[in-house]
Amino acid sequence: MDLKLIKDLMSALEKSKLQKLSIREKNGFQITLEKEGEIEKERAVGYQPLKAEYTIPKSKAPTIPQDKAETPRVTDTVEGTQVNSPMVGTFYQASSPEASPFVQKNTQVKRGDVLCIIEAMKVMNEVKSEVDGTVVDICIKDGDPVEFGQTLFVIKE
Repeated sequence: MDLKLIKDLMSALEKSKLQKLSIREKNGFQITLEKEGEIEKERAVGYQPLKAEYTIPKSKAPTIPQDKAETPRVTDTVEGTQVNSPMVGTFYQASSPEASPFVQKNTQVKRGDVLCIIEAMKVMNEVKSEVDGTVVDICIKDGDPVEFGQTLFVIKE
């Protein structure tokens, strides 16, 4: 995020009725802009109307290109191949509340099998296995929100 964009965001927040604005980018960069106190008191006392906090990840984890987001990575905690979320959304284990889950622990999967659905902006997106193997861990609960790159499953080949 460049300095001009940050200044524009600060200006927009100052002119708006919002008190706080937080933005988190896929690469881990995060910015929070917040007005201090009530607007009337701010102007009467004469202090800075905005403060900004920046968070840059200490260890720059590799980012996953959008077209490679479903490519599994090896995890350190559980032995197997990690399947990560290709987008921000809501995790669903089945195609409908009445349907049985696509996979459970110890389910054998083949490359291309549907593992789950992630709902993003009212669109249901299938997440498919990139490897043949056995599901050894499901890291998310049904209906929970997920972030881009968050681990969903671990599959042992």
